[in-house]
Amino acid sequence: ECRCLRSGVVVPSSPQAVAVQKSTINGGGARPSSGSGSPSNPAKDAAVAALKKQYDDAAAAKQREDARRREEAAKAAALKKKQEDDKRAAAAAAAAAQKKKE
Repeated sequence: ECRCLRSGVVVPSSPQAVAVQKSTINGGGARPSSGSGSPSNPAKDAAVAALKKQYDDAAAAKQREDARRREEAAKAAALKKKQEDDKRAAAAAAAAAQKKKE
């Protein structure tokens, strides 16, 4: 569910994994703490934010790549259709010329 990079940073493969990562960094989920709320941990917050940013960046890059592939496929299909149409038109013109000769 997560990938480990060489630097030792774990990259989650889904938003749910980010939540699991956060609860793991928190110490395994809900537990009573003294005072109101959980104690602030800037290092933990920064690590979670970095993981979320990595996930979001990877998802955006994948979406861009998918869109580019779809666009290329559409262009290739349009080109193929045009070539087939041109071939049909040329065949029809040749047939008409042949018929005219006869």
